[in-house]
Amino acid sequence: MDNSDLEAEQYLQNLIMTKNVRVEDGRLLLLGRPGVMLNAEFIVSFSKYLGDYNSDSVVKLGENLGDSITKDYKNRFIDPNKTLKFLSSITPLVGVGRINFNIENEQVITTISPSVLGETYVKLFGLAKTPQCHFVEGVINRLLEGILNKKFKTNEIECVSKGDNNCKFLTTEVKT
Repeated sequence: MDNSDLEAEQYLQNLIMTKNVRVEDGRLLLLGRPGVMLNAEFIVSFSKYLGDYNSDSVVKLGENLGDSITKDYKNRFIDPNKTLKFLSSITPLVGVGRINFNIENEQVITTISPSVLGETYVKLFGLAKTPQCHFVEGVINRLLEGILNKKFKTNEIECVSKGDNNCKFLTTEVKT
């Protein structure tokens, strides 16, 4: 484990120990807001069934989560690169897999490996013909928009659900 992994693990332990993750009056509160714990099979099944009709709706749901995560973590660090590094180190601890953000020029390549959601998709439905991580696409897009203060468009270009080694997303700046 490197220092960022230890920092993330300590941060999660601090959240629990300081009661920022707690149960109160029958509700799970995460950083003071109601939350729920969901398993990967539910997220993947829900995303697939909704996405079969309208993948844009699944992206929008992911964007909502991305907005919420940005609200929780953006102000924790002054430097956007430190925020992204912290998010990279905390994602395996919350069950998503390791996320790596690589910023080059006016685009960001985000890789998730292992991809828990991609692996779960294959387990439940077999190999897909097209990338299936629409929810994650929305999360990544809004995280990057919120942290880097720019407008982006994110597309999944590789996906474990279709047999690729990892899930990879290309995020490009939208010029207005």
